[in-house]
Amino acid sequence: MNWNLAHCVGPATYIWRRIGWRLRRIAGCRPVVELANGVRWQLPLHDLFASDVFVTSGNVDLGCEHILLAYLRTCRCVGDTIDVGAHSGYYSLLLSSESSRVYAFEPDIRNFGMMDEIAASCGQIDVVREAVGDYCGTVSFLQAGNSDVSHIEPDQQQNPSGQGVVPITTLDVFAGQRNLEVTAVKIDVEGFDILVLEGAKRLALQQRPVFSVEFGLEAGRPNSWDRLEAFLAETRYVVWAVDLSFPSGKPLCRFALRSISDLKSVWTKMLFVVPAEDTFFAQFAAKFPSWGSERLGAMKVEDWIPS
Repeated sequence: MNWNLAHCVGPATYIWRRIGWRLRRIAGCRPVVELANGVRWQLPLHDLFASDVFVTSGNVDLGCEHILLAYLRTCRCVGDTIDVGAHSGYYSLLLSSESSRVYAFEPDIRNFGMMDEIAASCGQIDVVREAVGDYCGTVSFLQAGNSDVSHIEPDQQQNPSGQGVVPITTLDVFAGQRNLEVTAVKIDVEGFDILVLEGAKRLALQQRPVFSVEFGLEAGRPNSWDRLEAFLAETRYVVWAVDLSFPSGKPLCRFALRSISDLKSVWTKMLFVVPAEDTFFAQFAAKFPSWGSERLGAMKVEDWIPS
């Protein structure tokens, strides 16, 4: 049982939805979930993450996805967005309604079928079968038991003709080659997120997109607060964080501007790495400094826009 999700949707609801998912898998009946932006997604039955989307009615990240969409909806112009670590396409579909094009990076071959399906259903999504990091070339790639936690292994010896090696690029190179106008980047690459950020410094300085990053710290992987602090200093970015706790067993999310020293002492669900001059997130924090179960239902993007 995923205790965090159980607390967020309620234990009884969680159990019934898990049972409902299992029954649909047995019957081969793919459920359809309407996401926060109104896009309807027919969920792949063999995907573990899709089962979480079903259980939460499309609110897997506890409102963090709504914040990103609300930001994009208030932008003066619609630009390109990038989904790094697209997996089965949840964020790609969310971003599609607020973007000129979505470039969805996914290197795990097991996810190609799901990504091709959503790209066929949404003409704004381009699937890029590559990893993203801080250099261009090839990189060793570990296929984990669950494809949503597969990851690159830059320190492993590479065999360019062997299994487990994938192409890798940087966002600076990718965006430059295609003359993209990038407004937002979502990153979820299992402890290697800092490499993506470091490979996007020119993009950050020139185009000032918002980065939505889980930024988990795991032993043996490059994410670190020191490296993030260096990125912030070089690019003039700051961090707005969604902190998560469970007082009295119920979820409570807090949204605040955080220093690196702050981040070392709180449990964060998501980091929004944003240009220091941006005003949207301060406005959002003034209206929604915290939220609990009352904002974790199937709410629309417009319900999260500060006005």
